[in-house]
Amino acid sequence: MKLSNNFLTIVLAIGYLFLSTPAAYAINDYTAAYKNQRGSVIRLNFHPGSKANEGTLDGTVTLSDGNNAAYRVSGFYNDNVMAVTINFSQSKQVTAMIGHFMDNKTKIETLSLDALQTKNLSTTDWNSTTIRTSSYTKL
Repeated sequence: MKLSNNFLTIVLAIGYLFLSTPAAYAINDYTAAYKNQRGSVIRLNFHPGSKANEGTLDGTVTLSDGNNAAYRVSGFYNDNVMAVTINFSQSKQVTAMIGHFMDNKTKIETLSLDALQTKNLSTTDWNSTTIRTSSYTKL
């Protein structure tokens, strides 16, 4: 009988510890898709962390250029701000994008810094780095 009382005490203690951790109250992962003014679609998978309104992002972006390639997206969000990187492997380009979620995450306003692979940045490839803005609307 003593063994079963100890066992029950251990089970209850583990259960209490599990239920009292922040991860036990975390929101489940969810996905949202957004389309920008040029027709590109970004699909973001939200992976909430242990603190409210922050976590990691991953997903894909498909450009409106007709090739239907899905490029990998990876980053973070914290309340209504986000930062992601995108590897456009076919065009040898990477993008760092920051943005704000607007109107209860139905819109994203972004600023992107794009860098193309270059051999000579200071002379012939001076235009290999560009800055752009985009407005995304939830699909």
